[in-house]
Amino acid sequence: MPLLYLAAASSPDKDRVTPLRTTPGGAKKGRLSMKIRYHCFKNFAEGYEAVGEREMYKLLQENPELRKDRYEMTSLCRDVVDDTLYFGCTHYAGDFLLALDLKTKKIRSCGYPEIYEENEHKIHRGLWYDGSDRSLVFATSTLSPISKLAYAPGGKFTRYHIDGGELEVLGQNRPGQYAQASVYDAARGLLYFFGYRAQSFGVFDVKERRIVRDIFVDSIPHIAALDDAGRCWSTYEHGHKWCCFDPEKMDYVFYEKAMESAGAAANVMYYGAGPIDSMINGGDGFMYVGTALGELYRLDPETADSEYVGRPTTHNRMPGICLGPDGLIYGAGGDRDVTHMVRYDRKKRSWEFLGHLEAEDGTKCYRPHDLMYHEGSFYLAETDVPNRSGYIWEIIL
Repeated sequence: MPLLYLAAASSPDKDRVTPLRTTPGGAKKGRLSMKIRYHCFKNFAEGYEAVGEREMYKLLQENPELRKDRYEMTSLCRDVVDDTLYFGCTHYAGDFLLALDLKTKKIRSCGYPEIYEENEHKIHRGLWYDGSDRSLVFATSTLSPISKLAYAPGGKFTRYHIDGGELEVLGQNRPGQYAQASVYDAARGLLYFFGYRAQSFGVFDVKERRIVRDIFVDSIPHIAALDDAGRCWSTYEHGHKWCCFDPEKMDYVFYEKAMESAGAAANVMYYGAGPIDSMINGGDGFMYVGTALGELYRLDPETADSEYVGRPTTHNRMPGICLGPDGLIYGAGGDRDVTHMVRYDRKKRSWEFLGHLEAEDGTKCYRPHDLMYHEGSFYLAETDVPNRSGYIWEIIL
């Protein structure tokens, strides 16, 4: 099989690329035999375009009529319940929680506009299933400028009861603060959250309905994950060194260790953000971390040592990684219409390029944001598209 890229130097250079292979017949068109389709809820009016999230925010403020139909898909619930994929999104009128019926392929609202406040704009990353009562647990984030957040009440910690369709507010973030990402430990009833705009690392006790810890760490991941011991991993300070919260000690643990490209991979998404773009528990004792430079690292949670696994393409961003049914790690990355899927074989320590994210009608995925697998299909959330709403993409290999 032909090598698509040559290996670069071993230093943490943002331009280095790992040797990457394609399967036969996949190199010419840049894609393999992937069946790709997308699912749309609502689409805002054509003729409006914006460059970047800030310009889109300004456009929607100046054109209120666009807000109700502008959806950007941001966070997938990895547990499919009753053939329904629940997902979070950005929506300027509070419709953050949606559901895709995988049989009919129809999308419906779960009714969050009934309880939202004007500074809540999204479930950015983190939508979690609690099987003990068939509910979803999540926190909300904002896009409001600091001038508006000075008197804002703060984001909500919320439970959505699937069977009855009720939304239950469990608690409130600190005044003016919202949660850009969350990780849920259902067994302990702890919802870890990463504050925005203050870049904090907090713990919300769902059972006691209160914040039990919340500290400023001056770094924020796109999403985090739990290791086998239930520790939630993230980064701190501008060096973006490793830290975690240990639920047995109910305290933070800080390390003087970081990924070798931590500095270069930070501030790519926005100031202070990264280097973590995605993170999963690999089920083999290690954590796997996608960076904003499109790299993959392996983190040993017992030592906080991180090993560079590779950078499979020349493009930045790897916002979505997940385990496939074959035990391989699948990644969705790239940016601004040049997006792709790859996979990594941990046993062979090799990468494979699966193809560009483009549907049969020529529509391209603009910016992947989350990735999960369910019964033969990969589902991908798409966000920040400048001339339409985001879609839920479905990829069958």
